Amino acid sequence: EGKAQNTLLALKKFVQGSATVLREKKILIIPDGEVVPGDILLLQEGERVPADARLIDARSLRMDESMLTGESLSVQKMSGAMPAETLQIQDMRNFVFKGTSVVGGSGRAVAVATGLSTEIGKISKEVASIHEELPLQPRRPTPEMLAYARALLARPAGGQPWHAQERLLAHWMVQ
Repeated sequence: EGKAQNTLLALKKFVQGSATVLREKKILIIPDGEVVPGDILLLQEGERVPADARLIDARSLRMDESMLTGESLSVQKMSGAMPAETLQIQDMRNFVFKGTSVVGGSGRAVAVATGLSTEIGKISKEVASIHEELPLQPRRPTPEMLAYARALLARPAGGQPWHAQERLLAHWMVQ
């Protein structure tokens, strides 16, 4: 549980930053949380991508997508159409993804997804849901559970008082 929470916090810190956008013919630097679908992102070497976006211009653009794909080599990006069957992230050469880094060149892209709708946002949601799926989470015994245990243990085992048996039951339920 602690590892899942730490991973989620690390992902949040990793993807926070600022964005350079073109709005109403003005170049603005805004917090990446203020990027909305439809914004034109200006991408330059050394910057992190603030949203998932479709490239409209790419000049020798290379991206580090290792955080999403595990691929250690940078990926050459291009603007233009891709075949419809290109559904895997690593094959989407005309898209850039939130949290990835520009390692070379420059480009412009139209934001299409922000926040939890991005690929990294989907991963964050999955990591957060791990907490609900952990099989060994401690539970507090409910009054119904204790009543059932009392009925099962009508005669105190070994002469122990009820409160000791309830502690044993609570300990057993956490295991």
